[in-house]
Amino acid sequence: MSDIPLTNQPSKWRLRWVISKNEIWNILRHPNYLVLLGTPVFMSLVFGIMMGSLQGTDEFIVVVYDQGKSSWITDLNEIPEIEWQIVNSEAEVLEAVEADAAAGIIIPAHFDTAVNSDNPPEITAYINQEAGRSKMIKFRQGLTDQVWGIAYDTPPAIIEWEEANVNEGRFSDFTPEIYITVMFVIVAITLAVIDIAPQLLLESRQNGILSMLMASPVELTDVLFGQSFATLIASMVITTTVMLINYQNVTNWPLAIGCVFLLSIVLNGLGLIIGIICADKGRCNAYMAVTGILLVVPVWFLIAPIEDLPAIVYWILQLAPTFHFGVAFTHILNDTATLNNMAISIVALLLFGVLFYGIVHRLSKRPLTTI
Repeated sequence: MSDIPLTNQPSKWRLRWVISKNEIWNILRHPNYLVLLGTPVFMSLVFGIMMGSLQGTDEFIVVVYDQGKSSWITDLNEIPEIEWQIVNSEAEVLEAVEADAAAGIIIPAHFDTAVNSDNPPEITAYINQEAGRSKMIKFRQGLTDQVWGIAYDTPPAIIEWEEANVNEGRFSDFTPEIYITVMFVIVAITLAVIDIAPQLLLESRQNGILSMLMASPVELTDVLFGQSFATLIASMVITTTVMLINYQNVTNWPLAIGCVFLLSIVLNGLGLIIGIICADKGRCNAYMAVTGILLVVPVWFLIAPIEDLPAIVYWILQLAPTFHFGVAFTHILNDTATLNNMAISIVALLLFGVLFYGIVHRLSKRPLTTI
């Protein structure tokens, strides 16, 4: 190797890219990998159809207090899947929203006159946070469309959004749609990196490709980097597909994709550890199965408010990177992500990444025969 002129040796990044392309092709032509990657997509489609059929006939109540008996009230009936109920005071609106109504609106007096005189009136809309995200989205979109249907001037009316049934300081933003999205995204990442990354490395060892590469200018770190890039691409493609299927639950796409990318990188390090320490397929499959279960189970606890969990359970859950991701990702999907409620989760994921890749770096320095 020392006799080869340095000018004739390809750069490390070129070698890594060649390895990545070969591994991507290997994933695409391997039926087992395609089944693994297709499972969360198929499950998302099935649950999407089920949830859609259930929500399609699910009307919800919205109460209205029309102070001036405006003509606009008749236009609101055009919003689908909403049962409108007229009340006689603002107090009744608040009482209904705090109870079982999904939302409530207050139309001010002289509404029609204000609109006709290009003096935008203010509509107060109350949202019941416990009504479910899908209902909130339908109501917001329907009310906004009806407001802009009044006139084409900017703005024809102003909507002042208010929230009801908000539990301050508690992480209790659970809805079935959000939970399913979080679960399938984690399953997709786990299958892509925990189940594929170790197998790529194991196959390259068993078929002799790794030994041949190690006899060339390629180092083990180059192989690990190339295979990691391939699995990260697979993870991002599949998780993005899952999120697109559940697009109605994703509002902040840059933050959601960034969070998914971070967890993919972190779990890829764990997948590399499994691939390095396992010398046979049976042990590799066992480690992947146990690791996958341990990563998915913590997400089950997101159904309950974190503050209600027993202290021992809470601290055990801190040992799972997917739990921190689930907390952060749920905030993102609920549009409640702030630096205060995201910082701990992001820092925890970064620390897990440093730990996993530190172990990978240490193991990669061992002689090939001992790996």
